[in-house]
Amino acid sequence: MLPADVWLGVEDGGALVGAVHLAVPVGQALDIASKPGHPMGADPARFAKYLRRCAFVDEIAVRETHRRQGIALALLEAAERRGVEDTDRELHSIAAYAGSEAAVALFRRAGYSCAPPGAPVPREYANGLITYFDPRYQALGGSYVYKHTEKFPGDWRL
Repeated sequence: MLPADVWLGVEDGGALVGAVHLAVPVGQALDIASKPGHPMGADPARFAKYLRRCAFVDEIAVRETHRRQGIALALLEAAERRGVEDTDRELHSIAAYAGSEAAVALFRRAGYSCAPPGAPVPREYANGLITYFDPRYQALGGSYVYKHTEKFPGDWRL
């Protein structure tokens, strides 16, 4: 069974002003599952361990009227804590795609490292999985960002 996604939001006067979605890295999972003979695809236990250990910040947004108040950073940190505290997963690393300079700055404030534009998430942040830069993002000019959680034991091998 896959770990549950984390959805968190912030309201102001009953209106949603910010939200974050921390997800199982399904894009990479589909990539693995679609490659016949991929060693991880042939080993369901190893594949499941990867899905428990890695997460992806799929979405994070704050209304323009509420930006520059620390809401995005608080949402990101809360989602990370929730993912780490989830007893169904062993969350060791989190990645995201930062499509703007403001997004890169936010993730850097939260302790993420930033890959050069067009570079994939390094293996040690994907539990040993060789990743690729998604060509759909090429025209956007952004970068992948990534970090280890405090649960990270220092051994990223599956």
